[in-house]
Amino acid sequence: MSQVFTETITESQDFNLGWSAESQIEETTGIIKNVPLCGNVSKNGYKIPSTAFRDVKALYEGKPVCINHSAQAVKGRGLEELAGFVRNARMHEGRPWGDIHTEGCAKRALLLDAAKAH
Repeated sequence: MSQVFTETITESQDFNLGWSAESQIEETTGIIKNVPLCGNVSKNGYKIPSTAFRDVKALYEGKPVCINHSAQAVKGRGLEELAGFVRNARMHEGRPWGDIHTEGCAKRALLLDAAKAH
């Protein structure tokens, strides 16, 4: 039986806007540096103020990054969806950013390929 993760990175309407434009991929280590972890507008169109991320380390540091967000994923995520872990969580331009470490994760190649494609 696979372990289930119940916490995932927040998905938001503006999450994908330029996320990889400022990111750098370290091929040898499998680290994707400088990735926005959440946007400032929710999927429902609500504005998320930067104060919502006041304790960015507690919210994001060490959290798993999984592939394939879906309605069913809210209930839990399996190890087979694991693509990385957030490290160096920080605030920049009013939203949380971090580095994604992919070493040893099942979906590492998929995430790195997606990052390279954008």
